[in-house]
Amino acid sequence: MARYCLAFESIKLFLGLQGNEDLNDLVNVVCQCKEFIDLKLRNNEKKVLNTLNKDKNRVTIRFPINGKIKTTEQKISCLLQATLGCLPINEFSLNQDVTKIFRSGQRVSKCLYEFCMLQNNYNLLMNALQLSKCFRSRIWENSKYVSKQLEKV
Repeated sequence: MARYCLAFESIKLFLGLQGNEDLNDLVNVVCQCKEFIDLKLRNNEKKVLNTLNKDKNRVTIRFPINGKIKTTEQKISCLLQATLGCLPINEFSLNQDVTKIFRSGQRVSKCLYEFCMLQNNYNLLMNALQLSKCFRSRIWENSKYVSKQLEKV
């Protein structure tokens, strides 16, 4: 998909989709794409990311990651879900990473949606469309903060 300037390895990930993936699986596929190769997991960020992932006293991400955050893909998934869930991220470096994730993630999710249009699996297409809309509006589709979907709110 040269239109979206995606890496060949990212398209190979899309080709590996079986058709029965849900929204969580598609989030994980997007997080594995090579477009996020410049993001790194730093040791000083692990505590904040693990708190966003699992914490008994706070609201956490929608699809928690098993265990602790150990890889860059898990970091991307955690930051993506935290932003879509309107969770506060107080680290400046993590906020910069979120900006990079959404800049590339919108291209990746649109490409994934168009790729799924070529398949004959409408469940996969619906989930890819939901993910693409979530990237564009920076909020989950079933969020209670519906007014945040409007610009400048």
